[in-house]
Amino acid sequence: MPSTLINANLDANDANSLRNRYDISKDINLNRLTPHIGAASRRLKQWVGTDAYADALSDTPTDELRQVDLQNAEAALAMHYALPGLNTVITPKGIVKTTKEGGAMGGNIVFSYLTPNEVRQLSELYLNEAEEIARPYLQTDGVPPADLILVEDE
Repeated sequence: MPSTLINANLDANDANSLRNRYDISKDINLNRLTPHIGAASRRLKQWVGTDAYADALSDTPTDELRQVDLQNAEAALAMHYALPGLNTVITPKGIVKTTKEGGAMGGNIVFSYLTPNEVRQLSELYLNEAEEIARPYLQTDGVPPADLILVEDE
């Protein structure tokens, strides 16, 4: 049985699946993605419960729509966790804000990274998306519903 919904095992297949889903550059080392997939898996399992998560991992789930929704929610959660690290380039001289690289015609291409606030906002968008997708499958607090009875004071 697979270990995460994004793919069968928490390994290069998971990271490549996430990479393909969000068009993440092949230059990004897989080790920069896999820890976040694991964190997303654990959080989603906590949200929906072990049974629903295990069923979604199955090759023959009882609810195929839930399986697809939870795969999408887990992928969005993985991006929520991964974005801060993906937006950070650390050199011996410090954290990079802007870099230049040679272009095809010999010119320089300037890459500017998102600000911490922009990364936080984008990360929150992925979290909100994951919560919205998973909402129909979230566990209740375990308290059974009860009828409301009004009692008048005597």
